[in-house]
Amino acid sequence: MPDKVFAFTHWACFDCRKSFAKEPVARGSAARKCPECARSMIDMGPYFEPPRRLNKKRWNVMKLLVDNGYRFRSEGSRSYIDTFILQVENPRLADVEERIRADLALRSRRRRAFIDGSKNKRK
Repeated sequence: MPDKVFAFTHWACFDCRKSFAKEPVARGSAARKCPECARSMIDMGPYFEPPRRLNKKRWNVMKLLVDNGYRFRSEGSRSYIDTFILQVENPRLADVEERIRADLALRSRRRRAFIDGSKNKRK
C-alpha cells in the first residue's frame, strides 16, 4: 500500500531549533530557508515530531539522525527510528551514535550479501 501523500512536511532549522510545517519542494529545487535566521532548513518528513526548542540534547540527537540519512517520511521510518535507533524517550547521544553505527554496518552487510547473491544467480 503506498504511503499517504501529505500537503505539508516538517522543515527543521537546527540553528534556531525550530520546525515549520510547509509544503514539500520538488527534487532538485532550492532548499527552503528558515524564516528566523535565513539558513537552510532540512525536510524531516511529515511524521517528524520536533523537540521543544530548549531541549538542546534532543535537537543534537535529531541532528545526528539527519547527518546519517534518517528521516521521518513514513509511519514505518518513524517506527523504525523510535524502536531501533532511539529506543527510549530521552536517549544519550553516545548510545544513539552506537546504534546508528551498528544499523549502518548491518545494512552494508545485507547489501553486500544481496549483491553477491544476485551475481551468483547470473552465473
